[in-house]
Amino acid sequence: MQTCQTKQPMIERPKDPVGPPLNDVGFTDHIYVQAAAIFQNGHVEKPADQKLVDYGRKGNLWMPEERDEESCLLAYELAFNSLKYQDLLESVITSCTFICYSVPEDLMSLVVVMLFDFQDRKFVNRRRLKGEKLPDVITVEACLFRYKTKLAASLARIRIKFNLLNIECVLPEIVKERQKMARSLLLYAWVNTQKTSLEDVKDALTREGFSEAGSVQQLQGQAFCRDAHCEDLLVFSPRHKERLSGTELVKDCKLVIQEKSCSLPVSAVRSVLDRDRGVLVTGCFSALTVAHTAAAAASRSGNVLVCEGSGARRKELRAVLSKMACSRNVEIIPSNFMDLNPMGVELEGVSVILMMPQCSLSAVSNPVDFIVRENRGTAPHCTLCSPGTLSSYSDLVPVQTVT
Repeated sequence: MQTCQTKQPMIERPKDPVGPPLNDVGFTDHIYVQAAAIFQNGHVEKPADQKLVDYGRKGNLWMPEERDEESCLLAYELAFNSLKYQDLLESVITSCTFICYSVPEDLMSLVVVMLFDFQDRKFVNRRRLKGEKLPDVITVEACLFRYKTKLAASLARIRIKFNLLNIECVLPEIVKERQKMARSLLLYAWVNTQKTSLEDVKDALTREGFSEAGSVQQLQGQAFCRDAHCEDLLVFSPRHKERLSGTELVKDCKLVIQEKSCSLPVSAVRSVLDRDRGVLVTGCFSALTVAHTAAAAASRSGNVLVCEGSGARRKELRAVLSKMACSRNVEIIPSNFMDLNPMGVELEGVSVILMMPQCSLSAVSNPVDFIVRENRGTAPHCTLCSPGTLSSYSDLVPVQTVT
């Protein structure tokens, strides 16, 4: 066990949450339940002789529907913070054996995520928002509050034993360095040329107080620059994300914040797509990537075909594309790629196939943000909520065993 001698900041929460301050009310019931389902599908399975908590079968927890992107982001943040400290939280829980006897196995994931939030709020009971009455959350919250003195004492003993100023100190130094590095990585946004032009976006940014720099090395103050690899991509300092997100450019979908790794394939398509020809998109993609591909194809007077076998996903794609004014040259094929007839009429005119494999997240600056904004956690054709995929995030932030 590593010890921590210098003061570390408390674990950061997402900024600007919906509703009252989180330190007063915690999260909503639906966020707790969604975070618990994510945690249960992604927690580390241990050998029987090392298992402290039994979470029941994966996939047993009910996953509530997403209410909005912000709520989904908060749920993933809570789940992944709980995954980072799984061993520590399990040690605290098992020190109070009555909890394990009082709560069914299938609700132990809910116990873990609510305990993480409970300790983050200094074991102060939250004010329940009006209209929240999810029975499972009420049961677990009452149990944690009943034993809060024992839980707080157990956590205090662990911190004293290992000389921890706060629970973040239990993480290995390499993990803290990765988290620090992620916060300093550049912010990317592509220009939606179906709604505006690059020059108009640059003029609008200038009116917002930004200035154009020649390269990323010159991004000082409120500056932006063009990306060296993608012609419609702009680069910003990460500290401007909140301000940029509040501009009309982003709200009107004229400028779209997205990982550069999602823009590189679109740039490659633009470079090889013949005029008046089509591109077929298949694999693990988001509506934002389809919209970007549509904008790129439109610059070559081309069209985009999208393979999507799920009716719910087709409905979602149409809604996003319509909002972004990128639906004019997009046709959604209600079929999986492997079921297409290579000689079928729907493939006539296609000169490029863009196949998007499932991302390992190993090169993504903010995995949580990427999962939510790319719909990788809830898309029916994706398995990011499966244990194997979520473990890729755990590899970035491994848990330090507490004994």
